Amino acid sequence: MNLNKVRRVFVNIICGFIPGKTHRKRVRAYLNSDILRYKRFIRRDLGVTLHNVHIKYGYGTKNIIILVNNKWAYKFPVGNTNINALANRELRIVNAMNIHIPDMQIVNMGNVCVRKYEYIAGKTFGELKRSEILANWDRFSEKLPNLCMLLRNRPPTRLPI
Repeated sequence: MNLNKVRRVFVNIICGFIPGKTHRKRVRAYLNSDILRYKRFIRRDLGVTLHNVHIKYGYGTKNIIILVNNKWAYKFPVGNTNINALANRELRIVNAMNIHIPDMQIVNMGNVCVRKYEYIAGKTFGELKRSEILANWDRFSEKLPNLCMLLRNRPPTRLPI
């Protein structure tokens, strides 16, 4: 019997006792993924010791993001979707933008495309509390329309969706 199937059965049993869909989904993604293999891959790729490692989850728990030494972010896909096509699509979109976005590289880990970014400290807009958004609304109201106009004025051939 395949060890991966046995592991998934035990993970499903454990996750059956966790209340809350979001937390249960994160625990399932963590237990089903091979975090130690990911860390070994990052160590080989960077060639340095990993001192400061944080594990985050992408939108909808479709990616496991490992932040390393406050300098790099590695994005490992979760699930059996068309991983390589998604990574290449994301690279094309990042390259098509004329705004400052951290450089993205695609690094191959066996047959899986892993995305590697420069790490930028801070919070995403979705992580901010409503009170923080309202307190800084004047700053957001200047930048969001500019981003929308930039995306709107892009030729469709430059943004492959």
